[in-house]
Amino acid sequence: MPHISHLTCVYPPYKGGIGSVTQKYAQIGINNGYNVSIYTPNYQKTGHIQEKNGQMIIHRIQPQLALGNAAIINIKNYLKNTDILHIHYPFYGSLIPAIRQIKKNKKPIVLSWHMNPQSRGLKGLFFKLYKLIITPWIFKQADKILVSTEDYFFQENLFQKYKNKIEELPFGINTEKFKPQTKNIHLLQKYNLQNKKILIFVGGLDRAHYFKGVNILLKAFSKLSTAYSLIIVGAGELKDAYQQQAEKLKISERLIFTGGINDEDLIKHYNLADCLLLPSINGGEAFGIVQLEAMACGKPVIVSDLPGVRTVLSPQSHRKSGTSGIPSAGENNQTGLIFETKNSKDLKNKITELFNNPKKLKSFSQNARQRVIKKYSDKIISKKLIQIYQSIIPNNYSP
Repeated sequence: MPHISHLTCVYPPYKGGIGSVTQKYAQIGINNGYNVSIYTPNYQKTGHIQEKNGQMIIHRIQPQLALGNAAIINIKNYLKNTDILHIHYPFYGSLIPAIRQIKKNKKPIVLSWHMNPQSRGLKGLFFKLYKLIITPWIFKQADKILVSTEDYFFQENLFQKYKNKIEELPFGINTEKFKPQTKNIHLLQKYNLQNKKILIFVGGLDRAHYFKGVNILLKAFSKLSTAYSLIIVGAGELKDAYQQQAEKLKISERLIFTGGINDEDLIKHYNLADCLLLPSINGGEAFGIVQLEAMACGKPVIVSDLPGVRTVLSPQSHRKSGTSGIPSAGENNQTGLIFETKNSKDLKNKITELFNNPKKLKSFSQNARQRVIKKYSDKIISKKLIQIYQSIIPNNYSP
């Protein structure tokens, strides 16, 4: 059987979109008869750890150098039996030697482009230089480039240049797992949320996820009445700073920090809430898988007006206006609302607009799950990913 090797900077149990998508794509490969290996840094620096999860082998390799979620790992010697290298970008430091080794062996490369990293200072300068010098070479080497939405990626000239290699492959979700439930009485009592309008945010609270916009969210929430409560699901070293901000804004009593929770409890929390908020501030957020999770549970969403993010909640939000090629955001949305990025006042206004219109809230809730089932279910995404693999691998390797 063909062997697919996934190269990713993070992997579960680390919480984050890139690792979760890698895990899902790996399982799709296994389910369709491929052999699958995962290669990721062991940030604990305890040597090379090899794990087996069913038919999947996970290699956690001690980095030669690591900074945050970027690391250099010695990958070349592990790729000899690889038939397809599936790279999950960004992964600075390890891509170039891996690509060279695969091309030397005349094997195809699938590149999942998760996001365009953004930062300030020296790190931001490095991102810009890498994008200018290295990224064009990576695109040239890839046989297929997978993007979650055309909205996010096709604003870049480089993606236009290589559009013959581009495949739009949205992220998928298990709609049998994430589905509507009645509000959990135990959680309602635990958090004292009876008769409250319940908002929820789900995301990493670590520095790598600074772009999630939690500070904007807290400012907006502070302007809402006491009829609203906010649940923040996630863990990370920035949690204390957000709690301090909440104290200064005098909203701590209406705020619940759950920390990290497992999927079973996460589904209960989605169903406890009335609406998901995704207030990300820049292109570090390219999609927002939490939108799918909440929508699959029948919850409307309110999100930043960011390319990619805004297209998840409605097909009309990707409509091109005029000759600019920029989508007209916020029009004809079926499952939620879009607010002006970084504008806490507009976020507050969108929240009150939604909750002041019970018919719209109910309609959005009903439409949300149907949209996920029709466009983002695991079955649909799985079929398309396998078609992509089969289109680039020699016929005699097809499972």
